[in-house]
Amino acid sequence: MDATEVLVERYLLSLGLGEVVFEPDGNIAPDFVVGGRIAVEVRRLNVSVDAGKGMEGLEETAISLRGKMLKLLESYGPSTSGETWAVGYTFRRPISTWRTLERPIRSVLDGFGGAKEGDRKDFQLERGFRLKLRRLTPGVERYVPLGEHDLDAGGYVVPMVTENLVHCIAEKSAKIAPHKHKYAEWWLVMPDFTNNVLHVLSGPERLDVAVAHVFDRIVVIDPDRPARALEVVTTDAGGFDHVS
Repeated sequence: MDATEVLVERYLLSLGLGEVVFEPDGNIAPDFVVGGRIAVEVRRLNVSVDAGKGMEGLEETAISLRGKMLKLLESYGPSTSGETWAVGYTFRRPISTWRTLERPIRSVLDGFGGAKEGDRKDFQLERGFRLKLRRLTPGVERYVPLGEHDLDAGGYVVPMVTENLVHCIAEKSAKIAPHKHKYAEWWLVMPDFTNNVLHVLSGPERLDVAVAHVFDRIVVIDPDRPARALEVVTTDAGGFDHVS
């Protein structure tokens, strides 16, 4: 069971609808069965982009890159010169693998420090990756994280939510079609990794979405609080109504 499935299991258990069984038919749909009759498919709701090697969720590159950068900065340890610098970065896909990108980043950091550098320096290390350094009040560490800016994650919230709901619902509908006869009811439960869907669906915005699907219930849950969920209901007009 992966991390996304663990979140959904917690949500399903919170409903008290009966025993929750993971992969009752093996490594095929559904992901869970609740109370022996409700089949549940799991899908991480995210923003998908072309990463140069096919489509991927925004968080796949972002989380991996963030972890590797933090580990790299920590490896420099205490400051020996009295200088402390915040290190951040801006990126847009496709970017090189970490194996390729780490060398120019280390090259900058190894030779950096001292009053001659000024207070702000930016380094365009490749087309999709810019390293940023900002002088801080001297502290213990030589380098501390400044944060990152994912240029692929921009855009107006409502169109992005609409596009990604359509993509995820349609993808899962196609997947379960051959198996739908096996259970009386089918749900799609999606932890929200866009950081936008729960906000938009619980607000006054109206989402006009047209997507054919085969689910009896579609639910978006909060990854930080899986018991917090919003049900997405398709209307005849192709839009989504919502209830807490």
